[in-house]
Amino acid sequence: MNRIALKFALILLCSSALVASCSQEIGEPEGSASPLRVRLMSAEQYSNTLAHIFGQDVSDSVLPPLPPFTRTDGLLASGAAFVGVTSDQAQQIQQAAEFVAGKVVDESHRDYLLSCQPVSDKEADSACAAQILKEIGRLLYRRPLDETKVSHLVDVAEAATSDAEDFYAGLAIAIETLMIGPEAIFIVDVAEPDPNNPGEERLDAFSIASRSAIDANVIGRSSPDLHVRQVRRFSSRR
Repeated sequence: MNRIALKFALILLCSSALVASCSQEIGEPEGSASPLRVRLMSAEQYSNTLAHIFGQDVSDSVLPPLPPFTRTDGLLASGAAFVGVTSDQAQQIQQAAEFVAGKVVDESHRDYLLSCQPVSDKEADSACAAQILKEIGRLLYRRPLDETKVSHLVDVAEAATSDAEDFYAGLAIAIETLMIGPEAIFIVDVAEPDPNNPGEERLDAFSIASRSAIDANVIGRSSPDLHVRQVRRFSSRR
């Protein structure tokens, strides 16, 4: 697949995944008093997240591509759970992700934003790509990436690197793919089996920490590592 075809495929993926996430019915864990939610990140949270992961200059270089919220029962956070993303807005999200990913891997940022260097700038390096994508993915998705996701992203990076004959160009495509994932744009609740109540489910620690951050309006406002510490704190209480 050449670079143009790959980019077009990413745009389609972005549009379909985001639009589908908006319209998805989110159920409620059995026995839970709190329904699972999918909340769209606010423009402020988007910008602050970029600033804390990639730096203020990267964040300031792009306008947040997210639609404004309307109030639901007087609450913006509640309204965020019902905001839709159109295909045009999804394309804007993809374009912002493309620009940011390009900045992250450029010569003025890569040395301090990326945790490893490839063996050759002209060839794929799956180990280095996986290391970088795991680290960025954990911060963007507010939870560790599973191995299937990492493997898919490394495949994307390798295919794009082969086409462009440039490791960093290929890595940028994979970072862009991360950034247009619904897990990055939406704050998604995830349930897990409740060991204290067999047959029932509860929110996992990552979801509780994300909800806590939403309620305090601090997603992206504080360091992503604070969110990790919150996860550990909520996990230790169980």
